[in-house]
Amino acid sequence: MTGASSGIVRATALECARRGARVAIAARSSVQLEEVAAESGREAAGDSWCPRT
Repeated sequence: MTGASSGIVRATALECARRGARVAIAARSSVQLEEVAAESGREAAGDSWCPRT
């Protein structure tokens, strides 16, 4: 999911992870993206992957 550091895409990524999906996320802000990945890891049955760009 691109643009996953905020807004509807962030919420969608977190919900998908919560439901057990493996989520690949990308955004311009690596700091915010790391926060989303950490949050999804705390709340989720799935996991998140954020590539370095």
